[in-house]
Amino acid sequence: MTSTTTARMHVLSGLLNANRGVAMIENSTGTRLAALFTFVCIIFLLSAPARAEEIKKGLKLVETKTGLVPELCHEELSEWVILPGTRIKAGLFRYIYGSSFNARHNVEEQDETCKAGLLFDDALYYVDYPDPGGDTNFGVYKDYFLMDSFAYMASHNRTMYLFRYGKESARLLDQIGVAAPAKGVWLDFMSVSILANKPGYKRSFDKSPVWMDIADIDHDGRPELAISIVRGPYWTYYDRKFNLFIEIKDERLRLDLNPALYRPLFEKERKKAKGKRFKPDAYYIYGFLAGEFTLDKVKALLKDELYVAEAKRDFKKHDAEYYDQYESVVPLLESRDKWDYKFHYHGGESKPIDDKPEELIKYEIKRR
Repeated sequence: MTSTTTARMHVLSGLLNANRGVAMIENSTGTRLAALFTFVCIIFLLSAPARAEEIKKGLKLVETKTGLVPELCHEELSEWVILPGTRIKAGLFRYIYGSSFNARHNVEEQDETCKAGLLFDDALYYVDYPDPGGDTNFGVYKDYFLMDSFAYMASHNRTMYLFRYGKESARLLDQIGVAAPAKGVWLDFMSVSILANKPGYKRSFDKSPVWMDIADIDHDGRPELAISIVRGPYWTYYDRKFNLFIEIKDERLRLDLNPALYRPLFEKERKKAKGKRFKPDAYYIYGFLAGEFTLDKVKALLKDELYVAEAKRDFKKHDAEYYDQYESVVPLLESRDKWDYKFHYHGGESKPIDDKPEELIKYEIKRR
């Protein structure tokens, strides 16, 4: 007999004895009501499921032909990958962190989350960090592996991990998350892929994994990948969106502000804006990062009364009250020196770039 069952029996015994005592003293309406209450309590205690005294926390396992292995959070083919040339499966894995009582169905339910990890034949290496979410993008460059996911429980915020892997093990080198370099400035991101830019592509219909586009773009011996920065209300995404470049440097994810990377982007925006009154944020941001505009020049352009009036007319009238382009661009550019550091600010505390990332846990798999 479990301690939970024993405790129930003690409670039932106490209720019955108390009821008998009352019945011996007085046979009244109040006594009958007390007896009815006792009977209801007994029925409830007997029918309620035994609550777990200790919740088993850890990876959720699934039975396979070769033994128990960690279970994927998402079975969709777009949410996990086999790393090229290996048998390593990478993605998000289920993790039990507690339980809650579902009063409606009168059952105890497990509370689950997901952990980013790499599954080898004999072990899973996973990040001991809150749920990274889903809609995961993947990237491979030599023996580096990257993944970034959308955190469903934290608005659009994404987390990107940088791993390095061998034949039998992996290391977590770095991670970045949404940056807040200045008051009111939020730099949420998603890694850029060639597939996502194809006309007519919709992730919800395409079941293949989304791979990042990683290459040594500026020929400095270090690979770069572009991240798309999304800010503000969804109706201003188009006019406020721009790209930044992240490079793998000294086994860390570092923001790459090499002007050569941003000049082609500025030229593209300049051609698109030719003959138009209103120019999106990217025009000024790329111009500043490419060295075409000074900060004072950007301020002067966006403060020009004629331009402000024309921009508001060009922008959708019902959205104009939500969109001050000067406030959208200038505080962002003024905080440029903090961008790299702030992408490493996560978990509610400052994480200096030189600090170690979150712990990578090794879970050994017992094969039959």
